[in-house]
Amino acid sequence: MPDGVFLVRFGSIEGRDASMNAGPMLFDRKPLIVRKRKPRINLREEKISTVPVWVRLPGSDLKFWGKSTLMKIGGLVGVPLKLDIATANKELIEYARVLIEVEINGSFMEHIEFLDENGGNVKQEVIFVWKPVTCSMCKGMGHTVDICPNKRVWKQTYVPTAQKVWRPVQPSSKQADVYGNSSILDQ
Repeated sequence: MPDGVFLVRFGSIEGRDASMNAGPMLFDRKPLIVRKRKPRINLREEKISTVPVWVRLPGSDLKFWGKSTLMKIGGLVGVPLKLDIATANKELIEYARVLIEVEINGSFMEHIEFLDENGGNVKQEVIFVWKPVTCSMCKGMGHTVDICPNKRVWKQTYVPTAQKVWRPVQPSSKQADVYGNSSILDQ
């Protein structure tokens, strides 16, 4: 089983379906990617190309705070999934927060632009609460090349070391036996 992959067995199909349909789950404010197991799936070759990330839209005008409008604005960044509760209830108006599915290796824009209802141009700041990190060495997720667990193995495998050259020992006129006693060779 590869690192970071967990298999969960549910007591019922209803429990499994409820968990799968609950929407994106987060652990320590990072996405927990949940997938239904498929027969004969090779977990080592399973590739993840998108992840859900929370995006903040600070200073956005309250007229854009309707669910459908925020989902459209979020669609300019990625695939919008849901609003957080404070945003949906308009309880925290410092920024709107939208959960958006983005490409792992995609670009993370700092601003988006769109037209308001009067045709005016609106420039909106975009802040990613968390950005997916990928390793350029092992192509794994969640760490950089600086702290790659495979780096030690990679260095040991690919860093050339000095080679020892074995040469036969020339017999001398005096050799020590296994006990350290010297003897003169017969000539």
